[in-house]
Amino acid sequence: MLWPNAARLYLRLNCLTRAYAPLWEEITGEPWTMDTPLRIAAERRQAQNEIDAIVALSLGVTADELCMIYRTQFPVMRRYDQEDYFDANGRKVPKEISKLHEKHGGEETLTLQERAWVHPQSQAVYHFQYPFRILDREADLRAAYATYEPMLKEH
Repeated sequence: MLWPNAARLYLRLNCLTRAYAPLWEEITGEPWTMDTPLRIAAERRQAQNEIDAIVALSLGVTADELCMIYRTQFPVMRRYDQEDYFDANGRKVPKEISKLHEKHGGEETLTLQERAWVHPQSQAVYHFQYPFRILDREADLRAAYATYEPMLKEH
């Protein structure tokens, strides 16, 4: 059944600290560790796509219909998806760096210092690594759908 997969993904998106360990352990029967939560932006995005695909399959919505819903009902999210860059480590590139990257024609010419970003609260410095890429949500939704569709047919 698909719902255990969806529940596990949902929990990995939400059980970010040890405070959620009892919830994670009660539902999954597994110990919560620091590796349990999804913390990398690209991985979190993929989990959201997989949940969307599982829900679509469960409701009898086709992959084409799911993509049409995304295009027509979520235009702001779609616009952001078309603008947001992710670095080689799956981290979402801050807008300031993305804009500078585009100003340089999308070429991998920014220096390490130009790819540095300071977190406003912690003052930690992050360096974003090339290559930068824009992810294709429709392709990712279709891939997730194709992954889970055989599981639905098994039951």
